[in-house]
Amino acid sequence: MELLQTIIHYYQGEAKHGLLAVATGMLMLLSGILLWKTPLMKAFPWPLLLVGLVAVTGGATTHYRASREAVKKIALYNQDKTAFLHQETTKVKNIHKGWTRTFLAWGALGFLGLILAIRAPLSPGTGIITIVLAIIMSAFELYSKQFNEGYYSKIKAAVSYTQTPVKIKAPPRQRHQVKDRLRDVSAGTAHNLLTNSTLQTLQEIPVPQIDYSKPILISTNNNCPSGRKNKQQ
Repeated sequence: MELLQTIIHYYQGEAKHGLLAVATGMLMLLSGILLWKTPLMKAFPWPLLLVGLVAVTGGATTHYRASREAVKKIALYNQDKTAFLHQETTKVKNIHKGWTRTFLAWGALGFLGLILAIRAPLSPGTGIITIVLAIIMSAFELYSKQFNEGYYSKIKAAVSYTQTPVKIKAPPRQRHQVKDRLRDVSAGTAHNLLTNSTLQTLQEIPVPQIDYSKPILISTNNNCPSGRKNKQQ
């Protein structure tokens, strides 16, 4: 049940994370639209609009996917825990490998903002706001990474636990009782085998069939050793 609660908590957290990204992106879009009409702030709207659009799209996708997967994953866990752990391990491994690319992407955006701030003297605000947005989104992704890494460690622990054989050590007195019981069972099995073998051997010996409806003839021929002996006497 503890692992099940962890699964529910993780997917609920992913869905909330998506909603938070949508809210952040909407705030960026709204800020970009408002600054668009400000003559002194015309350099700011473009980064706000672009990054805000990315945040809204990514957050909505994350929320929708997490909400749908939660039902399927819980049903799979209740039905087949081994299959669930196999699928979930593959998923969290792929997420774990993707963090480097994510941070490199936001780092590249921040570097682009730095270049714009230095190389574009007419609109240094574009570079500055780009750097700020890259820092905000990197912090956002860092929080998501820590959340996912905690879930990843629990899944790995569950997999290692299921693959480790459990050894139960019985008390000394109980071990002796088990040995005596096994010895009695072995002796009884051997006795049964011998008895069954003897019965089978006796059943294989042919028994002559005598027809008692006919008279039994007793030979008095002298050639019979017993008859010759009686005659001599």
